Amino acid sequence: IVKRLRDLNRKASSEDKSPVDLQEIMEDVLVLTTNSLYDRNIIPIFPYQGSPPVVFASKDQIQQVILNLMMNAIDAIPNGGQIYVDMIITNNPKGVRVKIRDTGVGMDDEVMSQLFDPFFTTKEDGMGLGLYNCKQIIENHGGSLNVESEAGKGAVFSFWLPGLDVSENED
Repeated sequence: IVKRLRDLNRKASSEDKSPVDLQEIMEDVLVLTTNSLYDRNIIPIFPYQGSPPVVFASKDQIQQVILNLMMNAIDAIPNGGQIYVDMIITNNPKGVRVKIRDTGVGMDDEVMSQLFDPFFTTKEDGMGLGLYNCKQIIENHGGSLNVESEAGKGAVFSFWLPGLDVSENED
């Protein structure tokens, strides 16, 4: 636990960051979670067809965030359902918003008020550091992480990261 907390405080240095295609990371995460999705009878819906949503980030850290949010969505759906993933290019400010919406059990206001606190968990085997880590990583990249939920109606986790203009490099 102490090592994970120390790692959190280590911000991604500029050497760790590079142009990262969020669509590629999302597709990799879907491959990594295929068995869990299948086992729980969950259908992932990822219709994004736009130009590559590129940000300047640590690929490993952003993949960790997306994987954690996906695993939480999977855990929130006990008896089959869907997970919708969308990526939205924003212009003012320039960036990319990633939304992960599940049709799971949702959360009440009391749980939501503690969601990003270290060591808060609703899972029997959880440590309560997953969402805390995600929030720290996104904020360390100049972004923001938000959640909307209602008990019995699923949840939507979304994060925004500053974008990188790749059109300047294209011919």
